[in-house]
Amino acid sequence: AVIEREVTCMCIDVISFNEPKPFYDRGGDRLGYKLMDGIDYDVAYRYKTAFAHLEAVDKNIFKNPEAALKRTLCLQLPCGKFSYANIKPECILGVSGTLEALSDYEKKVME
Repeated sequence: AVIEREVTCMCIDVISFNEPKPFYDRGGDRLGYKLMDGIDYDVAYRYKTAFAHLEAVDKNIFKNPEAALKRTLCLQLPCGKFSYANIKPECILGVSGTLEALSDYEKKVME
């Protein structure tokens, strides 16, 4: 069932793999996507990113096509999903790194 679901996702993503449009970075020999005011080279749009890499290799865009494909051609098996609404946490502060940015007063309030 897992493999079948991933193949279905691939079939959906291949239809619109250039949406959003990927951007090529010549210096880094990589594809990225516009995110707010910049280009993010770590973000991936499920299998759309893999298909965008395949097209870029087909068009001889990459200097090192083997490395580009090795980075992206894989099954993207989910390890788990959960909703904060379902686990009912007492407090949600945000994403990783948020606690390091707290002032001493805010840390004291948290305790």
